[in-house]
Amino acid sequence: MREDEYTEFKREPTKQVAREVIAFANTHGGTLYLGVDDDGVPVGITDVDAAMLVVVNSVRDSVAPDVMPLIQVSVLSGEECEDLFGSVPKSGAVVRLAVGEGRRKPYCLARKGPVPEGVFVREGPSTASADSGRILEMIMEPSQTSFEDLPAGEDGLTFDSLRKSFSSAKLELGLRQMRTLGLRNSDGAYTNLGLMLSDQCPFSFQLASFQGTDVRIIKDRKILEGSVLLQLEQIFDYLEFRNETSGIITVPYRIETRSYPDDALREAVLNMVMHRDYGSPAINKASVFDDRIEFMTAGGLARGVRMDEVTNGTSVCRNPRLANVMFRLGMVEAYGMGLPRIFAAYSGKKVKPIVEVSAHVFKLTLPNLNYVREHGVPPWAEEGSLVPMGGVPRTMEQVPGPRALRPGDSVHMVMNIVESNGSITRVEVEKVLGISRSSAGRLLEGLVQEGKLKKVGSGRSSAYAVVA
Repeated sequence: MREDEYTEFKREPTKQVAREVIAFANTHGGTLYLGVDDDGVPVGITDVDAAMLVVVNSVRDSVAPDVMPLIQVSVLSGEECEDLFGSVPKSGAVVRLAVGEGRRKPYCLARKGPVPEGVFVREGPSTASADSGRILEMIMEPSQTSFEDLPAGEDGLTFDSLRKSFSSAKLELGLRQMRTLGLRNSDGAYTNLGLMLSDQCPFSFQLASFQGTDVRIIKDRKILEGSVLLQLEQIFDYLEFRNETSGIITVPYRIETRSYPDDALREAVLNMVMHRDYGSPAINKASVFDDRIEFMTAGGLARGVRMDEVTNGTSVCRNPRLANVMFRLGMVEAYGMGLPRIFAAYSGKKVKPIVEVSAHVFKLTLPNLNYVREHGVPPWAEEGSLVPMGGVPRTMEQVPGPRALRPGDSVHMVMNIVESNGSITRVEVEKVLGISRSSAGRLLEGLVQEGKLKKVGSGRSSAYAVVA
């Protein structure tokens, strides 16, 4: 048995137990084993009764709201230890805390409250602080209130850009239409949807082009601001200019090929705007390389949706009101068909788009067809490849076993994962690179000594982030 999204080991009871319980209750539930080391070897707890008392009292006193009804505490028998871990402790016993998923989220440290420093979630085999967007999702979930419908707390918004779009589509945009579409609520106050579509929209978008196939040399970078629909047009213009056409002479014809199928490029951009988690502080971005375009969208999969459902056309739109506005303006034809259309655009090609998901990021990589024709299939796009160059691994906690790496790949992958996700843990490095715990530690410490990364936190909760 190994640690994963549903399993955590602790050698002995510590204050960290409350954090793990909170994380399980806020995510999908899980099991905490006390008396087991990080490698899954049962070492046992000598005074079981005292340990259970410490844990129960600590959780009861430090977690709010009351999480105790979600917890079942038991002591494993020798036979159960043998079945789970392959051995029994030399002394003492293993204590099991089974934690169910809660319905009163967010659970938090009572002394901190529902802020990132007090709310924790499971991300693969690790426990991490929840960002403000994730906390907002938990708060809104019971009432089914979407971020779009919340009051923006802003007055004096203007909609010059949006009015031009409505005028071009021969549609009116008065007070009545604003309320019908959800830009204003029943009290007449602007909603977050109104803020997103206004000229004062604070949600920016980043575009960048790089020389070659990595992030070392930046050719140009743009930060887009203003209404999200104005940003949408600017993204289309930027990527259209970089979607080169290459010709092949075959007597008596000349066959021209776009680097990226137009349908795939269009749907990728539309999906980024419609499905972005606008409550997240992360910035949406598109990165253009010689061999690919990477689209990074804030927000993982919508709750309860599986990856296979998304690629088959199942849609749980994170911003249904925004999607409705785009539908009325003729920007989209139907919800949920974006990814199927993207994959269909690459039908019969040597390479396919790659979709990757972490807890907070949805990433789509489109291969450059002309690059593939001229240089062959790049390593990251080969069948069975686990980690694209410069990308976030697919479902990080499920990457199985080691893979062969070229010199420099390890550092390159780690640095790009940190750039994409904000940070990385030692356990994630082990999983991604398929290396030992000590090797992962040496790699990270080396990057710290070189001034490329800084260590945040201590103990098993520590992570590594880019130096500002």
